[in-house]
Amino acid sequence: LYAGTTEGINYAITDHIILDSKPSPPIFTKLFISNRIVEKPNKRNLQKTIDVASEIVVYPKEKTITVHFSSMDYNPTFRNSFLYQLSGFDDNWIETDHEVNFVQYTNLNPGEYILKVKSKNSDGIVSNTASEIKIIIKPAFWQTLFFKILITLVSIWLILLFYQIRNRNLIKAKLNLEEKVKQRTREIEMQKEHIEQQKRDLEIANETKKKFLSIISHDLKNPISNIDELTNLIIELYKSTPNDPIIEFLGALKTASSNTLNLLDNLLIWARTQTDKIEVKQETIETKEIIKTTLAICKPLAKKKGIIISAPQRSKIKVKADKNTIETVLRNLTTNAIKYSEPNSTIKIDLQQNNSKVIFSVSDTGIGMSEKMRDNLFRIDKIISKAGTQGETGTGMGLVICREFVQLNGGEIWVESTENEGSTFYFSVSSAQ
Repeated sequence: LYAGTTEGINYAITDHIILDSKPSPPIFTKLFISNRIVEKPNKRNLQKTIDVASEIVVYPKEKTITVHFSSMDYNPTFRNSFLYQLSGFDDNWIETDHEVNFVQYTNLNPGEYILKVKSKNSDGIVSNTASEIKIIIKPAFWQTLFFKILITLVSIWLILLFYQIRNRNLIKAKLNLEEKVKQRTREIEMQKEHIEQQKRDLEIANETKKKFLSIISHDLKNPISNIDELTNLIIELYKSTPNDPIIEFLGALKTASSNTLNLLDNLLIWARTQTDKIEVKQETIETKEIIKTTLAICKPLAKKKGIIISAPQRSKIKVKADKNTIETVLRNLTTNAIKYSEPNSTIKIDLQQNNSKVIFSVSDTGIGMSEKMRDNLFRIDKIISKAGTQGETGTGMGLVICREFVQLNGGEIWVESTENEGSTFYFSVSSAQ
């Protein structure tokens, strides 16, 4: 290797360059604990200065420890680096960058560690020996063996105390339970006597109800039926004198007698459902037969208001239900639709197969109903009757009976309605397909 100078030419034989193969171990130069420098020995952390100290003591509240070190090799220092390992914490040696000459640890667990540091010179040679210093991390009170033993003893005492209290409470609870059982037994005996008395009273009430229903069905219904039929005869006699004022009074009498008779019929039907006297006979029925029977009765009523009823009269769907009760439900829903529909409108009867159920629906574009009315529609304790579009009156019992009949056939009934837009009533029965 040749280099020119003002004094001449210098040359060097590169094969004869001797590497620095004996780097010195580093020395510890500074100590920081919790970011505060510890310069002088003290009775707390250091017994001697950091460069000759054999151990560093760190206490619980001191979370961070930083140790600075320096290499004794100064040729060239900017290329020197270090390797360090904290035995008990680091598994391998860690090499620092050239400009880093310190190591920092935070929140070490209580115990004893050995910090080892080696130097690495500019030629990449690592010192054979490492500088070492012991780091002792003092445990907090709650991490000491004494505290753990104390906690164990206290836990055992608490467990024994718990079982002692629990055993005492169990004995007390047992005595209280025995007393309550005796008291409850006495109460049950009294309740039993009361129930038996109620049973006797109920039997008397049922007998009274049966007699009352008998009076309605014979002693009350028959005279009203006679009045209704007699009114029809008188109206027929006065047809030849349509301008006679008595015709108007006879019409009102006819309406009142018919409504009263209808109310009695509905009450009798409902009463029979409550006393299980309606026999439901499940059989396979063609839906077209149910619709045909309904249309035969309801079309004349619809014709008086100019209402058209559309229905699937050729449906092949079959249901398993009681024919009389299901025809009554469909007929009641259809007559209600006629009652609350405007003249010259349309009512739609439809069928829908839904898995194991067949859903009947009756839709109209009439006066509809409010949400409050929908919520109380099928309740016997909240009977609501609303006048029809031409002043038709009713008892409000029809929908209650519909619900009872649908439930007797194992189905459900519900309604969708918007006020002033119309209503659609649905009920389901078992499919026979």
